[in-house]
Parts: sequence; C-alpha cells; structure tokens
Amino acid sequence: DLWACGDPIIDDRDGQSYNTVQIGAQCWMAENLNYGSMVHSSVIPSNNGIVEKYCLNDVATNCDIYGGHYMWDELMEYSTMESTQGICPTGWHVPSDAEWFTMENFVDPTIDDPTVTYYRGIDEG
Repeated sequence: DLWACGDPIIDDRDGQSYNTVQIGAQCWMAENLNYGSMVHSSVIPSNNGIVEKYCLNDVATNCDIYGGHYMWDELMEYSTMESTQGICPTGWHVPSDAEWFTMENFVDPTIDDPTVTYYRGIDEG
C-alpha cells in the first residue's frame, strides 16, 4: 500500500484518521491532533507517561471537533530536540521553525526572512 500526501493517515495508537495536505514540497497534517487523555484546564500536565490534552471549555466533545490543545512540553514529550516526534503519530514530527518558515514563505513569498522570530507575516497564521 503506497501512501501519498493528500491521503489521510491513521494514528495506529487509537485509530483516529487525519487529513493531510501538500503545501509546496512539504506534507502537513490538515487537522489538529486529538490524541491523549483530557485533563481539566486547571491541571498542569506532568512528565508522567500519559499524554494529557485540554479540550476547549473543558468539554470533551470539543476535542473531537477542534482537536486537543497541548502544553509545549507535553507536545514535545519533554524533549528539547528540534523536530522531535513528540506526541505525533508514527512517521510525523513537530515541525521546526525552519520548516514553518518554508511553509509560510510558500504561502506568502513576502515572508522572506527566516531570522524573524515570533510572528512572520500579517495573517498567514
């Protein structure tokens, strides 16, 4: 079975399906990840081996609609290494700033300085 960008991926951990999209030469997930156990917004996730996510307004079904929301350390699985897999499905990783820049520059060529940090562009996000 050959997989091509644009085909959905199936997360082998829980069977959830995510659409993908080709942007320039890169393949991106076209939906927010929704993996892990929901915690209340007052809880601060810890490095306990359980992927903990927040759901909008602390409503579990909102994660099904919008995806999970993750604290950075949790998303990265407490790694400080750029482009780590983190909590991403097998074969995927948290994009590096350089990968974000490549995508942003493809969408809007006026975003042409990869050394700019924080926000680049006006409304590409």
